[in-house]
Amino acid sequence: MHRTWNALVLCAVVAVVGACGGAASESSSGASSVAPVAVPEFTLEDQTGQPFGLRDLHGKVWVANAMATRETASTPAVTDLMAALVKDIASNTALTDVEFVSVTSDPDTDRTALLHDYARAHAADQPRWHFLTGGRASVRPLLDVLTVVTTSASPGALAPARRIAVVGRDGRLRAVVDAAASDAASKVRAAVGEAALAAAPVDVYVPPTVRTPEWLDGQRRQEAEALAASRVGHDFQFTD
Repeated sequence: MHRTWNALVLCAVVAVVGACGGAASESSSGASSVAPVAVPEFTLEDQTGQPFGLRDLHGKVWVANAMATRETASTPAVTDLMAALVKDIASNTALTDVEFVSVTSDPDTDRTALLHDYARAHAADQPRWHFLTGGRASVRPLLDVLTVVTTSASPGALAPARRIAVVGRDGRLRAVVDAAASDAASKVRAAVGEAALAAAPVDVYVPPTVRTPEWLDGQRRQEAEALAASRVGHDFQFTD
């Protein structure tokens, strides 16, 4: 009896995190429920060569996947699905702030120029779809939290998984969808719709003026004036 009770307690605890007996629970959208883990801070580089990071996604719902230009097992199919989702969601006026992020799992190969060409070749050059690359140390934690990669046969390498993640306005993981499922698109759309209903986080600035560009511009002018007024004496000359 004691052993049976322990087993029941263990099952109940595991069920809380969504996986009793190894089966993931589902949200009302039909997507796999996941622990609302916060996405780590990151700054990578997009296909245009510009820095892009979590700060650019603040307060927005975003859809993410892993990809690699040389990988053919899952990347083409998931990229096509992402393209369809971008087109579909972009036409919905209620979802104007939804962004799409494809992060390479092979950053040593997929540099900015290659991602730019890949995006254009797949008609994926919409302004709200960002293909990201960077150092392995920056890419790996992000992909791990999004749970969109699997361990590759090569030591230390990662392979894109056929999964699409949905992140909420609060920067926390909300759902992961099996991109190989026949109803994957509808599940992603439903998860995005649920996430979009949540209120955006409220930012608090101390002091309140720290957010205003006027304050920053004034500080910059003061520093420039102080620098111009400063004089440093020396007793040497530069000669050719």
